[in-house]
Amino acid sequence: MNFLIWNSRGSGAQSFPALVWDLKTHYQLNFITILETRCDKALSQSRANQLGFPNMELVDCEGYSGGIWCLWDHSFTSVSLIERHPQFLHFQVSGAAGCAWTITVVYGNPLCTSRRVLWDNLT
Repeated sequence: MNFLIWNSRGSGAQSFPALVWDLKTHYQLNFITILETRCDKALSQSRANQLGFPNMELVDCEGYSGGIWCLWDHSFTSVSLIERHPQFLHFQVSGAAGCAWTITVVYGNPLCTSRRVLWDNLT
C-alpha cells in the first residue's frame, strides 16, 4: 500500500486536482493526506470529490490556516475514524492482509496557543 502525506499550502488552484490525479496514478497511491488546504467547506468537498477516491474525511480550515483531507481507495478492509479534531484525524485501519494499525494525521497550527490545545488533546 502506498501513502502520501503532503503539506500543500493551498489546494484551491485550478490545476490542483490534475496534479493529485497524476501523483495518484504514477505512484499507485492508496491513501492520500493533504494538509493546510486553505479551502472553505464547499470548495474542500468539491475538490476532494474530483480526486478519484471513493472514501474521505475532511477537516475544514480555520481562517487562512489548517484544513486536513484524508482520502483512500478500496484497498483497505476498513478505515474507521476514531477521533476528529480541528488539528487532527485519528483512524483505525485494517488492510486486506489482515494487519491493523492506527494512524493520526496532525496539522500543527502556527499559533502557539492552538498548538497547546492540540497537544492537550493528543495526550
